[in-house]
Amino acid sequence: MNINENFRYLHMGLPEDILRRKLGGDFEGAVRLIDRRLQSPETPEALRRCLTAEREMILRLPGDYPFTREQALARAREKIPDFTEEEFDERVFAERAGVVMRGVESAGKESYETGELKRCIRKMKGEGGAGRRICVQASLRIKDELFVPGMKIRAHLPVPAECPEQTEITFEELTPGGRIAPGDALQRTVCWEEEMQENHAFTVRYSYVRRAAYQDTEQMKGEGPQPDFYTQEEAPHILFTPYIRELAARLTERETDPLEKARRFYDFITLHMTYTYMPSYFSLENIVENCARSFTGDCGVFALLFLTLCRCAGIPARWQSGLTAEPDFCGAHDWVQFYVAPYGWL
Repeated sequence: MNINENFRYLHMGLPEDILRRKLGGDFEGAVRLIDRRLQSPETPEALRRCLTAEREMILRLPGDYPFTREQALARAREKIPDFTEEEFDERVFAERAGVVMRGVESAGKESYETGELKRCIRKMKGEGGAGRRICVQASLRIKDELFVPGMKIRAHLPVPAECPEQTEITFEELTPGGRIAPGDALQRTVCWEEEMQENHAFTVRYSYVRRAAYQDTEQMKGEGPQPDFYTQEEAPHILFTPYIRELAARLTERETDPLEKARRFYDFITLHMTYTYMPSYFSLENIVENCARSFTGDCGVFALLFLTLCRCAGIPARWQSGLTAEPDFCGAHDWVQFYVAPYGWL
């Protein structure tokens, strides 16, 4: 079994004695108890898989919370001098100081001008769609203090995959030795493997054309037989728990049009939930149901909830991940495509 398959057993949950230590911050104690269970021949295989995944997650948790309360406050006030303790407490999500700092560091940056968005919508309505060539340069480099001559390095940088919405991919610069994955790779990267004698950056520069067709969903109506692909559960996060089933049923009560059902899920998330900065997804459990309970998350968490609600209602939905690109900004983003006949993927 691939080691990543262990994560499909996460929804089993931790035994109570281990969970208490994890929640109390005694990560070493939690790992010690996990190791004891893993060494026991009496531990059922499914629990063994869950504990193996949980062990990896717990080992990485300290990296998500690097600051004490005092340190986080001090760092926040370097950027916002009049930042109060009350404001700090409002931003803290279960005292996640490292996550709070990432939120504070991004405070004050406008993510996208409303006027530009409206102009784009007008253009798409008038022309039936819009497209832009996006140019990106990405690089990574080992910190000088961590570099050791002769060390063997494997480095990856993400690059665009080929799909109907993304075409004319051109690689304009590449650090020698890089190997580019096939265009249809599920996780497309350029990879370098090298025994480095001198420290240097690994760089790729590429461009691609991103196009989006305008869909006037106000005038559309799902009709005819609907497909059943991309409607299954996928542990550990895409699960139709009793709460998710009840939520999906309540939101779509007395509605039969799959397009309108998707709209209700979308409105439920975008109109009622609060964007918060999250720890590494690797360390999160029950992402969908936790979001549906807390009404907080980020783009990926919201996307996963929308996807799960759609699938639970029989609407095909699939994950999308890539970049949000503006003239002076480029960052990671997650979203969802859902399928409604006779229109296809929307």
